[in-house]
Amino acid sequence: MNSLSIITKDKSLWLPALLIGVLFALVPSLIFKYSFYVLFLITLLGFYLVVSRKAGVTTMIFAYSLMIPSTSSTIGLGATRYIAPLFVVTMILVYWLFTKNRVKYKFSFAQWIILPLLLFSFFNSARNNTVDEFVRIILFLISTFGIFYLTLLDKTNIKQFYALLDLIFYLTIIFVILEVLFIYTPYQIIYSEKFVDLQERAKGLTGHPLVFSGFISFYLAALFVKGIILKHWSWFNMIMCVPFLILSASRTGLILAVASVFIYIFLEKKYKNSTFLITSVIAALAVLILFPYIIDLINSTSLRRIQTANVDQRLGAYSVVANIFASNIFGIGFSIDALKNELAHGGFSLDSKFNSSFLVFDNAYLTLLTGYGILSLLFYVVFVNPVRFCLKHKALGFSKISNSALLLFAIWFLQNFSFDSIFYFPVNGFYFILMGLLVKQIQQEKASIKRSRIEAHVLNEAH
Repeated sequence: MNSLSIITKDKSLWLPALLIGVLFALVPSLIFKYSFYVLFLITLLGFYLVVSRKAGVTTMIFAYSLMIPSTSSTIGLGATRYIAPLFVVTMILVYWLFTKNRVKYKFSFAQWIILPLLLFSFFNSARNNTVDEFVRIILFLISTFGIFYLTLLDKTNIKQFYALLDLIFYLTIIFVILEVLFIYTPYQIIYSEKFVDLQERAKGLTGHPLVFSGFISFYLAALFVKGIILKHWSWFNMIMCVPFLILSASRTGLILAVASVFIYIFLEKKYKNSTFLITSVIAALAVLILFPYIIDLINSTSLRRIQTANVDQRLGAYSVVANIFASNIFGIGFSIDALKNELAHGGFSLDSKFNSSFLVFDNAYLTLLTGYGILSLLFYVVFVNPVRFCLKHKALGFSKISNSALLLFAIWFLQNFSFDSIFYFPVNGFYFILMGLLVKQIQQEKASIKRSRIEAHVLNEAH
């Protein structure tokens, strides 16, 4: 609970922490009927934070994005799903117009990425007779490039962010506890429409168990980054991640949790530390002792999905995508109708494992390859660019930050093998907020080193 004491002591965090709490208290019950009022409220609050030079704008919109049910529904979500991206664009404009702030970061890569993506999405929209193609690219760019830019503008430093992030984590899991133990959720009307598998798995306010497990997975990776850079380990929060990943019944989340541990050990060379090795052995023995009880618990509940769910659809998708790519090297677009037509008239046999009525690959790489073919490489440049920036500074004494960037990228990379997280604002937002903070940390430390050298030079000249 150290983060709560940090918020208490740091007066600059009082307001954003209060606003995040208010959002969690009010938004879930307001978004269906009062979406535009929520947009107005958040914009007003964000405007105040910016013009008063306070931290927390980016963190507030990230918290809001975790409250939007990422799922389709017959009752519709109206403007709700667009509030987060609209907020990002609005706050960037507010920074530009009212504070004249600009970021010190080379965005030249955007000049040859953004325009081609917009042009090809426009072409696919026209070809598939739907505006959804163009809208998805706009939302993708805002939830990646936009949120990254906003993070660089925001006054929040990495220590302040972690204090607010922990608060977001606590508030998120409160709704999961209410959902699991008391069968209460403000989104019951949406979830009741879904098939049983989705109803039984923990979702919190995110609307989908994979989005929820994606948040927890990145949160756990973020805690490792916190330990690497700030040298503070939130052991209680790290342990708390495990049961909530289990409640989401997502094997992807559990695999990523294990991956985070091993990637951290490898990058930080902890295998050379005898104390760490002894602690790891003790922890492993504890897990082995408790494992049979955990399995019994899983088998006696709906969580048995962790053991029984198959991966046929994901495996069968590879041959389907290979066939589509062979005749469409520039892709067919992301439209469901485009995929239906291609499967119906493609002239190739489907893998027996692939259910053509369930048109989801659950693999971002296959989805992108189908949608944009070889042009899908443009998407990855957006994700790789901040990692490249951090790695360029590794030789300058920023190895801790470089390792942190590699850890986050590895988790993102692995996650997308079983989830199209590349199209979900909360996951993209989390990744790029963390990357933005790492970039800012390098910039701030470089500026501090430069000031120290100037001061030392002045002193030497004086003597």
